[in-house]
Amino acid sequence: MARIKFISFSFVVIFAGFTQWDLTRAAQSTGNLNQSSYFIQGAVKKPGVYQIESSPSALKLITLAGGLSDTYGPTAFIIRRSGPQTETTESEVDFGGAHKLICIDVRRLLKGEFQKDALLEVGDILNIPPTEVFFVVGEVNRMSIFPMREGITLKEATSLARGVNSSARTEEVVIFRGNPATGEREEIKVNLAEVMSGTAIDVLIKAGDIIVVPKRQD
Repeated sequence: MARIKFISFSFVVIFAGFTQWDLTRAAQSTGNLNQSSYFIQGAVKKPGVYQIESSPSALKLITLAGGLSDTYGPTAFIIRRSGPQTETTESEVDFGGAHKLICIDVRRLLKGEFQKDALLEVGDILNIPPTEVFFVVGEVNRMSIFPMREGITLKEATSLARGVNSSARTEEVVIFRGNPATGEREEIKVNLAEVMSGTAIDVLIKAGDIIVVPKRQD
């Protein structure tokens, strides 16, 4: 179980591809963001907010949104509020008990492996990136989703995030990586300080990687 303690709700909204303006517009269009509001964004034909009486699965919400567009990527992400006692599974990264990121293998789901589906909860944001992507979060100057390209390394990924800030604990960076063979999520620990200084080998980034730069404990 991985617990990271720095993700704010405002970042999570941007992380999923929504802006605060999008959420405000959704609230106005539906009347009220209440228990039955579910958000979907990314490579679907009708992204937006949907009012549903019962909790849908990710696949049902994708269907209600008109299905996937032609440019959908291999992984969908659910961003969810979670309590401090919430159990975390292998497909999830728990951000300090405040939010969790749940990964869904879209291609395997579409092949009929319905155990890969996930039941949505009230207020969930479902994002299907249109291309293969990776994430850089934590103590960097630009936390975001970045499009994947062949050969990109941890050093380059950090540069895209405009470098680390003064609070970064660069000696204990973690890359969360899905293993398609087992369906489990691995943790790769890297000393970014040594990589940046050239005393350690740089690490190749793969699609779907979540690069976490933790905060230094004073």
